[in-house]
Amino acid sequence: MFDYLLPYLLIMAHFASGVFWLILINRKITTVSKREQWTKFIVYVLLFNLIWYSIVSSDSLFPLFGYLLIALGSWEWWKATRKNRYKIWLIIVFIIVMAGFWRFLYLGKNEILFTFFVVVLFDGSCQIAGQLIGKRPLAPKISPRKTVEGLFGGALITLATSFLVKGAFSLGWIELILITGLILITAGVGDLLASLVKRNANIETYSNLIPGHGGILDRFDSLFLAGSAVYLFMEFTHFFPWTTM
Repeated sequence: MFDYLLPYLLIMAHFASGVFWLILINRKITTVSKREQWTKFIVYVLLFNLIWYSIVSSDSLFPLFGYLLIALGSWEWWKATRKNRYKIWLIIVFIIVMAGFWRFLYLGKNEILFTFFVVVLFDGSCQIAGQLIGKRPLAPKISPRKTVEGLFGGALITLATSFLVKGAFSLGWIELILITGLILITAGVGDLLASLVKRNANIETYSNLIPGHGGILDRFDSLFLAGSAVYLFMEFTHFFPWTTM
């Protein structure tokens, strides 16, 4: 468990800095919005710690948690897509992603924790950077709150921080850059895909299962796709031994 103390402390430092930035940001919003922001933040911190503990403490606990996420996410996806004219294709895409995520649940702790580390850091950094300096909408018709500045700011912060934990996850430089880049891209795509489906379904949230968040898919969309992509990457790197240099 203590082998991963540095990345854990870096994430918690990230959350601690988030408190400062939220106080700064919340000066300009209403009391109701402030309460929503703090609820979302506190629940996210608790979820992070729960999942991190489930990964580092036992080889069987995180897969069980993953099964629950898959089951609840499937229910939310069906509700959102059942009236969509492309529902068959959306269901096929969802099944493929979840099949990859299921296999991801059984990778080594290094791969799972590093993926989770990057997704959490990227998600939080993009949100803070977007709220502080964001001006240009990234995809206004899909997710109006996401900005170009938030995306690139979050990516730079995440990439720079990932260099600090290279040793903790026993990653080579090439492998670190490739996997981090893959996670950043797929995490962003997963987030936008979930937002697109939600917009097409004309719903604000997938469910109220997580206080302050828009459901399982809203909270774990990035992890689902990034985890699936990392599993595929680890399978294909058997043919590219240079990535472990």
